[in-house]
Amino acid sequence: MEAELANGKTINIAEHSQLSSTLTRLASRIGLDRASLNVSPPSVESYLEHLAKQKQHDEAAARERTVEQRVDAVVEQHEEEITS
Repeated sequence: MEAELANGKTINIAEHSQLSSTLTRLASRIGLDRASLNVSPPSVESYLEHLAKQKQHDEAAARERTVEQRVDAVVEQHEEEITS
């Protein structure tokens, strides 16, 4: 029925309303509640704050990777010295 409505076909409004109400009631019984979702865009200030935090996180992750790479290189070098 939803597909017919979406395609512009004529549907029985009373039947559609009854099915929609039934679906809503069943969803509520199993714990799915209707909830609104805020889809408004963030303010420019909060978006810039988010970008700054993301940049700090990315830089910290890059530094951590660099330290891990150095440690791995030193361990590898020592292992080569031991096996030589």
